[in-house]
Amino acid sequence: MTYTPLITGLFSLSLLAGCQSSQRAEVIRYDEFPSNYESNGPKNVADAQAAAGNRADATLRAAHFDGSTLNSLGQAKLASMLKSEKGNVHVAVYLDVPADTLTTRKAAVTGFLKDKGVEESQIALTDGANPNVGGTSASGLKALEKMGESKDAEGMSSSKTTVK
Repeated sequence: MTYTPLITGLFSLSLLAGCQSSQRAEVIRYDEFPSNYESNGPKNVADAQAAAGNRADATLRAAHFDGSTLNSLGQAKLASMLKSEKGNVHVAVYLDVPADTLTTRKAAVTGFLKDKGVEESQIALTDGANPNVGGTSASGLKALEKMGESKDAEGMSSSKTTVK
């Protein structure tokens, strides 16, 4: 006697019964995703760090301009500099650009900042790069090498950093 038709029938019946469920599948609703304007902790931290870095550097170079107009890179840097938790609206900007373009580029920066609500008395534009920022990586690497040597002398570290 063959049980093949019986087994096939039971298997088919179990498949049909197993595929039906009293629970409906959860539907993803796109209006439940957070908007770009809602608070986002990690993004807020990154934005605050970028703003602090841009305020510390505060230097616009030729790459921030298209001719005499401020390009999107320059606009983004200045807009980032204006973000401050402390309400500091005094804006110091250094213009490290060729002398023959300095006047028109100063006007572009001043115009952009005024459009953002900064008064002209709160804007300080200085020719040249920010003297408080800079340095080469070589000086930092030398300091790292000295730090490694001092740890070796104290027996705290066995790794050695070398700079050529």
